Amino acid sequence: MVELTAQAIHEVDPTATVVAASSSLRPFDRNSQDMEWHTELFKLGMLNYIDAVSIHPYRYFDPPETHIDEYESLRELISAYSASARDSLSIINSEMGYVSTVNNDQSVLDDQATYAVRSMLMDIAMGIPVSVWFTLWSPREANNDSYGLFFTDTTPKPIANALRTLTGNAGRAHVCRAGRRIQRGQLGAGLRGRRADRAGFLDN
Repeated sequence: MVELTAQAIHEVDPTATVVAASSSLRPFDRNSQDMEWHTELFKLGMLNYIDAVSIHPYRYFDPPETHIDEYESLRELISAYSASARDSLSIINSEMGYVSTVNNDQSVLDDQATYAVRSMLMDIAMGIPVSVWFTLWSPREANNDSYGLFFTDTTPKPIANALRTLTGNAGRAHVCRAGRRIQRGQLGAGLRGRRADRAGFLDN
């Protein structure tokens, strides 16, 4: 199916970027089947027909730094099965989010904002070129209001203001790496001073 779909897309637009498989990438110590499923897809040759591997690395209440091991393992798996395919493929974060709870407790609202910023910075530090947040806002009856950047009446949550501040500052910064592995929890703590010892942002 991926082969036929990719061919059909490229017949219409040869420059189109085809991604798959929009799958979960949850912590391996609790969900080893996620990587097993990716392995089976790659064995079937999926990497020959796509331009990037898309994932939905939801963490619920776990910090975003828990992405590190899964990103690295997925990259290794891609390299192992893409030797006969095209050059190394990117990983795209095509959907993720943190809840602020239906009751929108202020402390949880602040946690959602903090984790959103750390998630975006984590992806940048790990070389993930695209990060998509779920969701802008949703009707209350859809039970997704707790994920949104805005309340159902369109007033911004703390997460909206936090991401606006991030994008405003990121335009004047560059990623710096010291060549050492990022440790879990370290990036978020380091970024409080806009400087991280091992990966983060520095003003130009």
